[in-house]
Amino acid sequence: MHKEIDYDLDESFLKTSQDRDSRKGQTTFVPFSISPNQMESYFGFKPKAIYDLIYTGKLQRGYHYLKIGKKLVIVCDKFIEWMEACDGSKN
Repeated sequence: MHKEIDYDLDESFLKTSQDRDSRKGQTTFVPFSISPNQMESYFGFKPKAIYDLIYTGKLQRGYHYLKIGKKLVIVCDKFIEWMEACDGSKN
């Protein structure tokens, strides 16, 4: 079963990397970096969508993601900033 988590993307979220789940009163920790496969559980993006963003050049290596050996790792704070810039919520 997959648990859906709603994230509030305000400045306090970016600084603390934590989100308050008001329905249960629990704090969910978002790690500094996660793999494309883990993106689905935290942000709802399928791994193929993340790989497409990387290979089309929309996410920049060294800023939005890191490549460690053969493994890709997404930097969560930078990814959130990129999402905000794309939807126009961050000026």
